[in-house]
Amino acid sequence: MDQAVFKETLKRKASQRHSGTLDEINSLLEQLVEPAMRHSEQRAHPRFPVCIRLQVTPCSDAFSALGPVQVAFSQNLSAGGAALLLSEDPGSDYLRVEFGNGVTPLTLILRVLWKRQSGGFVEAGGTFVARI
Repeated sequence: MDQAVFKETLKRKASQRHSGTLDEINSLLEQLVEPAMRHSEQRAHPRFPVCIRLQVTPCSDAFSALGPVQVAFSQNLSAGGAALLLSEDPGSDYLRVEFGNGVTPLTLILRVLWKRQSGGFVEAGGTFVARI
């Protein structure tokens, strides 16, 4: 199997695993967020103002690591994506996001749709595209 076919197979399988995680992410968010903090918005998936510590690894579009793991914090989360606060620009359009802080362990791939400097930090937001 050549490398291009292998990468496409890996991406397809990760995306297939992700297709069943929306309910799992919503359940995780329901456990983390107080009812008074929930907002009603016109979005496909409700966004919750949740700040938790995450491990984030820049990765390629085939989900292989491109750099070291860094600590990030969520600013808000939904079943469809997240806004994160990072100490530096990850330098990649894809991030492996690990929710491993004593809650349900979960690793997702975030496709970064926007980034901006915020003081000495970088804010980045995007959509979840795969589960690892």
